[in-house]
Amino acid sequence: MNRELLIKVKEAILANPDHFDMSSWLVPGHENTFGCGTAACIAGWAGLIAAGSNPARLYFYDSKWGRFEKIAIEGTKALDLSDDQHQALCYVGSWPVELRAEYDKAVAARDGKKAAAAAADRIDYFIKTDGD
Repeated sequence: MNRELLIKVKEAILANPDHFDMSSWLVPGHENTFGCGTAACIAGWAGLIAAGSNPARLYFYDSKWGRFEKIAIEGTKALDLSDDQHQALCYVGSWPVELRAEYDKAVAARDGKKAAAAAADRIDYFIKTDGD
C-alpha cells in the first residue's frame, strides 16, 4: 500500500471537497486544481495525483460502459492495492458501518466538506488497519 499517496489523496480531498465524489471514478464538468474539469473518488484522486502535471493521460472513456475506467485502474495501481483492499477503500458499501453512515449522511445533506471529512476518516482508518 502506498501510504504516502494515500495521505496526498486525503489532503487533496479535504482541500477540494467540491471536487470529491465517491459515486464515480471521474465526473466531467467540474473545475478542480488540476484544471481538467472533473470531480473524482479516492482512486480517481490517486490517479490524478500520480499523473502529476499530465492528468490528460488518464482520460480513457469506455463508451460501452459509459465511464472513465482507466483512472480507477491507474489510481489503484499507484496506491498499490490488492483487489480486496481496492474494494474496501473505494466502494462506500464496503466501508466500516460508522464511516459509511457518516459519508451517507453528508451526501444526503449535500455537505461536501463533511463527505470529504468522512473520506479522510476512512483513509486514516485504512492506513491504521493496514488496508482493512
